[in-house]
Amino acid sequence: MTESTHMAMDLVSGRVQHAISRVPLLANDRGKWRGLSLEHHAAREVDLREKAPLGHVVVLQHAGAAELEWRRGPGGFGARVVRAPGMISVLPAMAPMLFRTANLGEVVGVLIEPGFLAFAANDLAGPEPVELRPCLAVEDALLAALVAALRRDVAAGHPGGGLYAESLGTSIAVHLMRHYSTRPPAWRDTGKGLTRCQLRQAIEYIHENLTQDVSLPRIAEALQLSPFHFARLFKKSTGLAPHQYIIQKRVERARHLLQVADIPIVDVALKAGFADQSHLALHFRRVYKLSPRAFRKAAGLRLSREPL
Repeated sequence: MTESTHMAMDLVSGRVQHAISRVPLLANDRGKWRGLSLEHHAAREVDLREKAPLGHVVVLQHAGAAELEWRRGPGGFGARVVRAPGMISVLPAMAPMLFRTANLGEVVGVLIEPGFLAFAANDLAGPEPVELRPCLAVEDALLAALVAALRRDVAAGHPGGGLYAESLGTSIAVHLMRHYSTRPPAWRDTGKGLTRCQLRQAIEYIHENLTQDVSLPRIAEALQLSPFHFARLFKKSTGLAPHQYIIQKRVERARHLLQVADIPIVDVALKAGFADQSHLALHFRRVYKLSPRAFRKAAGLRLSREPL
């Protein structure tokens, strides 16, 4: 990547261009996520006058403070606001961004494609178009935590896979609809969880694809549900979010392989669906309070070729 992949339209010329013309410090692997992307940028002057983002953008002030100067009307700039670390900006898709800054600090921006927002939040908004209101500097601890969790996933090399990121993205979309929509969403309670048939279909799909990068929209689509609707019903039925359920089943498969398979732990990790051995160790230790190697040794099954 040579420049930001977050794009904006110049409202004067009509041209589409990079919102920030520089290389981000950190960015997600575009092949891992569908409908959203993340970039972490270092401090630099940014001028976003007469530009509009192509997607909905949530900006987390990661470090330092941004001094934003924005225009209230045709009389030019005059209003100033400081976005302190931990504060959030919400920039709706195709809404003019009439501000500039000489000191951006470090920011993490999550771009959510309009289709992802509309599909993920369908149960809240219904078929009506999704409209968000812009905010330049607000305190929103939950939204900040969701963006920070996505950043940690990118920094760690996407160990949670696409489903984890899509689940966080869906949570961000629903939060935006609840708190930043121009009209109150009409919540539709679903009552009970998935039907017995739907739950069986979902579990069969997960087990058949446990070693793959399982996609939340793909499971939901098979059940003819929106991702948010499916995730909510799945948790009602199982007590776990889809990504938590998948991690649990991968840990269980790894435990079985450690007991019966005459293969190194790195191969156990891959066969159980984990990104690598360290990813397996992280979740295995959280569940069983032992590392995979210690578990195998306690069971008397340490392989002669396994490193001590």
